[in-house]
Amino acid sequence: MAELDYGFRATQEQGPAFTMAEKPEMVIGGPVPSWQKSIPGPKYDVVTDNYKQKAPGWSLRGKPEMVIGGAVPSWQKSIPGPKYLININEFKPKAPSFSMRGRNPPKTQGELEKERAALHPARSSSEKKFPAPQLDTGYKCTQVQGPGFSMRAKPDMVVGGPVPSWTNSIPGPKYDPALDSYKAKAPGFTLRQKPEMIIGGAVPSWQKSIPGPKYMININEFKPKAPSFSMPGRNPPKMQHQKDKERAEMLAKSSSAPNLRKTA
Repeated sequence: MAELDYGFRATQEQGPAFTMAEKPEMVIGGPVPSWQKSIPGPKYDVVTDNYKQKAPGWSLRGKPEMVIGGAVPSWQKSIPGPKYLININEFKPKAPSFSMRGRNPPKTQGELEKERAALHPARSSSEKKFPAPQLDTGYKCTQVQGPGFSMRAKPDMVVGGPVPSWTNSIPGPKYDPALDSYKAKAPGFTLRQKPEMIIGGAVPSWQKSIPGPKYMININEFKPKAPSFSMPGRNPPKMQHQKDKERAEMLAKSSSAPNLRKTA
């Protein structure tokens, strides 16, 4: 059966088949591996064409401990006293603020009547009686009360200050920024875009007037790589009844061939 299958396959057209060998250690025209390994130094070769061009990048380092023209840190730390320096400019000026203390807790009705009865003894019904609000007001006038304050709006004109009408007539901005409100900080830098025209380069208007394609291919962007191969798929496997049918046809042809020779 195996011989019949092999013979049947030999009569059919098969797709091409390829095998890929491993990369040889020594290539014709290349360096000798043993000699190359004996060279001292790194064992790799960096391909600089793989790195694309890009804009330069900068970073800001930390503030150095010792600044040229400033105090020596070791000498400054040896000075006795507090090790800090208060920046007076960090405290921003602001308007004055006031607070009012709480009033005395209100007394109960029984306490008020008791104090009123002690101060004013009982009178006859024929005497003149005052209304309750007048009695309360008169009683409060005889007692020591806590101070009371009220806050009004800031006046437009302050004694000793500039006249508002004259100040408003001055041309220019109507505000006065406080410079002390801004704290000192490290400088910040930004990267601008690439200019269209570079000193020593081509003039853009002249370059655009040249006829031809308006682009330039950077050959370094294409990285070298090993060749690649692909293998086509094999023929789909046949069913068992198809194999039996083809085998029967081949046997019939082989058996009829000798009979035709005898009749000839």
